[in-house]
Order: sequence, then C-alpha cells, then structure tokens
Amino acid sequence: MKGYLVLFILLTNICHAQLNPDSLGMDTDPLLNDVEARYFNIAVEQWRGSFDFKNKKIGLFEENGGKRLVTKQDYFNGWGKLHLGKGDFGSNQLILLNAEEKVSSGGYDAIVVSWSKTKIDEKTRGKLIKRIKKYKPYKIPIIP
Repeated sequence: MKGYLVLFILLTNICHAQLNPDSLGMDTDPLLNDVEARYFNIAVEQWRGSFDFKNKKIGLFEENGGKRLVTKQDYFNGWGKLHLGKGDFGSNQLILLNAEEKVSSGGYDAIVVSWSKTKIDEKTRGKLIKRIKKYKPYKIPIIP
C-alpha cells in the first residue's frame, strides 16, 4: 500500500511539472487549451469524477459566491500561475452543468468558483449560469 502511495505522489509531481505556465491564460476564450485543461483536471481532481476538462468551455468566477466573473487571462495571471509554482491550486468549487444548463448558459460545460468561503447553492448556481450566458470574451492580442 505504501508503494502505491509513493507512486501516486511521484506521478502527481510529474504531472505538475509538465504544466507549462506560459501556455496558461493566453487568451480570453472560455474554451480551454490542452494545458489549461490539464491544470483544471489536477486542480479539482477530487470533485470532477470522470469529467475531463479537455475541449471544454468553462466559466470562471472568484470571491465569495462567485462575485467576480473573470477571463482565463485574469484567472491565470492573477493567481493561477502563482499557485501552480507553489503546487497549491487554492480553493476551488466545481459546478458541472447538465444538458439543460449547458444550453441555457450558452454552451458552457462547467463553472469553477475560486476563493469562495461560501458553498455555491442552487440559487447561486442559477445566477452564475445566467451571468456566463451574457459573457462576451474580449480579445486581446498576445505579443510574443
């Protein structure tokens, strides 16, 4: 059993090391690139079950109850990259949207709420879904 635990820890550390921070938050499109998908697969691993973030469209919120809707750039540049470097993904709540919610949200697959001390209830969940439907990502050119 101890051998499996050691193997798990080693594999987890290898996965963390393979995340290139330069590929995180390169645009404001809610559709995740492969590296961003791996980041969230690790960050919310204990809650996601079989859900895979690859090729998924997600809404990102921060603060209590999802007070602030943020872009991927805001999320990763604000604190996501910093926490990746520390091996700490912070406090995140994952909300997986069902088929009806996906349609009513404008095609989002999931919502991640970070740094909220309060648990997201059904009423707040509905409000977050309405907010991401109205979200229009702005495009900022990335200069290499």
